[in-house]
Amino acid sequence: MNQTTFPNIKLFLPIYVWFFFSLFTLFIFEFGPLRYDVDNKFILYLYLFFAHLAIFLGYLTGVRKLRILSLQKFNTYLINPRMLRFITLIVFSSVLLEFYRDTLGDANLDLALEDPMEGAEAFSSARGGGLLGYMEAFLSVFTIPFFVIAIVNFKKINKFTKFVFLLSAFRILYAAVLGSNRHGIMMLLIVIFFGTLAAIFSEELKISLRRFILISLVSVMSFLAFSSYISIFRQTNAVTDIVEFMAQSDNYDFNYESFLNPTFSGNLEILNAGIYTGYFYFTHSYENLADALGLSFKGTTFLFGHSDFAIRNLERVFGSEVLDYSYHYRLINEGLHVSRHWITAYAWIASDTTFIGSIFLLFFFASLFAQSWIRSISMPSIASLALLAWMSYFFFQINITFVPADLSHFLGFWGTILVFKFTLNRNQVVGKA
Repeated sequence: MNQTTFPNIKLFLPIYVWFFFSLFTLFIFEFGPLRYDVDNKFILYLYLFFAHLAIFLGYLTGVRKLRILSLQKFNTYLINPRMLRFITLIVFSSVLLEFYRDTLGDANLDLALEDPMEGAEAFSSARGGGLLGYMEAFLSVFTIPFFVIAIVNFKKINKFTKFVFLLSAFRILYAAVLGSNRHGIMMLLIVIFFGTLAAIFSEELKISLRRFILISLVSVMSFLAFSSYISIFRQTNAVTDIVEFMAQSDNYDFNYESFLNPTFSGNLEILNAGIYTGYFYFTHSYENLADALGLSFKGTTFLFGHSDFAIRNLERVFGSEVLDYSYHYRLINEGLHVSRHWITAYAWIASDTTFIGSIFLLFFFASLFAQSWIRSISMPSIASLALLAWMSYFFFQINITFVPADLSHFLGFWGTILVFKFTLNRNQVVGKA
């Protein structure tokens, strides 16, 4: 029986990267120029300590479960060509529908470049619900997993699948420019990063880690430049002084003397805007998490409270009172939270489980993260690669929001977990570390 083992650096690299990312955002929250009004920091950091501990222990459990894998089945067997063709067609249909919906409104590239603020409003107005909205939601269920599946199998997939992969990536970049938003690009960076990393470690992609890191840094800088652009021009009046613009906000006190204030000048001065807005984007939800921790638990909606899509549909049946079972809407109703701001995945999950219960669910998700990673670099299947995409996206959005917020992500996230657990039980795994 053939077996494969991996050194610890390969096994634990995803959780190392996540811990660096998470602790860095907390460092900025505590010492950055945006000083939030948080009265219960001890409770906030105590909860986050146990949350991080649960995530580490959960990941460790997942590693121990799958550290030694049987290689009786080969990658080409585990990647079902027929299923891959089906997913490709669904993703292709989703992209075509998105382009079609662009034509139904006033959004266009010229408007987006000339007036990003008006372009964003025009783009959003054309993305309403209705039949086309539900069709797009169902068709886009596979979009996030498709990137990781295609990258890890890039040498094996046919020309049409490669074309759809590139078209999907272009669509996300195009939509980001059209709607002057950054969340699509951020998702793309996350899943491509982990998909490429898995492809390198599974030896499906021949590229040195040094070159990969360099490309990743260039990608992050490009993302930062784009974020700076939309931060300056996606306003009623273009921002001319980003420091004063940030200082005028009522969401925090601005510290002009912070050592984390960016000081780029000359041609690179525009990057300051992206850094400042990045500070807010990645940290303001911790204040709302602290506020949520200060509220008593009102009750559970039995797995409806963790998702904006789910709780809003439950409201249609039971009335607006049910929204108070979600920390997001409860914070809004009590005047502690602005509806456009984030509350972290921690608080969304706690809406169903309590904050103590959320610790156990985080443990479970971390175990899935480890299992999907190990499977993806050793015996990649469609299910393991899809789960790696969702888990990496979830963990790198955890300090912002909970991923299954809308219909498409709700179906994709939970559906992939169920499929992975089912297929994992069917495939032979031997030994534990």
